[in-house]
Amino acid sequence: MNKIQNIRAFSLIELSVVILIIGILVIGITKGSRIIKSSKLSSATALTKNSPVPSIDNLVLWLEPTSSTSFKNQNDSLDISDGNTISSWIDVTPSKSNPISLDQTTAASRPTYVVDGINGLPTVRFIGDSNNQRLVKTDAMAGYNVDVTYFIVMKVSSFATRNQALGIVGASAGTVVGHELWAETDRSLASNFWTGSANQGTITSAANSLALNKIVMVTNSFSGKRALARTYQNKTLVNSVAVSFQGAYVTGSGDGVAVGDRFVGGIPFKGDISEFIIYDRFLNDTERNSVQDYLIRKYNIR
Repeated sequence: MNKIQNIRAFSLIELSVVILIIGILVIGITKGSRIIKSSKLSSATALTKNSPVPSIDNLVLWLEPTSSTSFKNQNDSLDISDGNTISSWIDVTPSKSNPISLDQTTAASRPTYVVDGINGLPTVRFIGDSNNQRLVKTDAMAGYNVDVTYFIVMKVSSFATRNQALGIVGASAGTVVGHELWAETDRSLASNFWTGSANQGTITSAANSLALNKIVMVTNSFSGKRALARTYQNKTLVNSVAVSFQGAYVTGSGDGVAVGDRFVGGIPFKGDISEFIIYDRFLNDTERNSVQDYLIRKYNIR
């Protein structure tokens, strides 16, 4: 009888020790995970500060997720936390004393701030529903050239319907000018350049060139002066088209820049967007490659 009791007592002691060890391991793993995330964020922040983005001329807008001043939450506070909705995504261009922001005043149309997003870094998440979640800035391009190069890092979460990631639209010399980027239902990428009722050109990648929930970097360059527009998926040239329109955007057109949908809404994006950069000129190959390399390293794009 004593032998059986000793065995039971010993078993309970062993079980307690095992539970204690498991608890210690869980705590260690949790702390280790936090340390890794903190280290990744610190590394990304340093990479951002030392990036070539602000040193290249004609930078119009730079939205990125690692700065402590990148976002305002639903209470218009910079103290944003995982799961908060975003009222503003703020330009981090260092030379601007009064940075602009892309905003959303309608609560239901605000995207969500996600701490562990693309490559484990913060991201902006759009759910692609009838609330047309998007962040916008009216007249954001006023005074800038129609020629443009922009970069966006994103991840598409659904191909059930057309997903529009962004829109840049305004007026120049009485003509409405626009740039749009979307994911098609056949998992292709489409970049559209248009003026008034005339389509300057659409560049579409091959079907299935996009993968569900896979990080992708898109670069679009448009120049009427060069009569050329190009789209790159990651660093691979998708295609080029001839374009012709030249000019500058004017104030008061009522249009601007949007991420997560068209400027006027109606084709909502479902997925994550982490970085968006606009220059108001056609960057040369060296400049374009330097920005692409920075984004590839920051988001571990493969």
